[in-house]
Amino acid sequence: QHLRLAQDHEDAPQRFADAAFTLGAAALEDGDYEKAIAWLEQLPREGEALDALNRASYAYADSLEKAGYAESAALEFAALGGYEDADERADKLEYGIALGEMETAPESALLRFEGLGKYKDAPEQAQVCRYTIARMRYDEGKYEDALARFEALGSYEDAKLQVRRSRYALAGQRVAEEK
Repeated sequence: QHLRLAQDHEDAPQRFADAAFTLGAAALEDGDYEKAIAWLEQLPREGEALDALNRASYAYADSLEKAGYAESAALEFAALGGYEDADERADKLEYGIALGEMETAPESALLRFEGLGKYKDAPEQAQVCRYTIARMRYDEGKYEDALARFEALGSYEDAKLQVRRSRYALAGQRVAEEK
């Protein structure tokens, strides 16, 4: 910290960079990934510093996954971009989270599947979520929303039948409101 305060004095910036790299590398070696990241993030993202930061971030994401923090691990892997297999691991975690949310939080699962693009069967799973959400809206009596969602599904499953059901329910709802 003293080197940081004396940043305008002679070679203080270089000394700070050397110290930060040394401390970051030592923390990485000791398996203290968060500490390593904290030191290495203060350096320009280039050369050895960037490599060490990527290794620390990857190891940290891996430790999060092993500890059961899939959401946090997915975010960390995604932030690494094309480093090693980070993109693939982020997608795999995100896919697993989305599958787990399909029953309890289909809106969230839908966003995750859409974000995965063509990964595995994400487009098909997104359709399942869209259908589930449309059914939920119908069951909640939100017929206009359900109708729009079923229409957007086109020929998926029995969406055309559900469009007719939604129109009929919506008409009945409007008649009841006029009374």
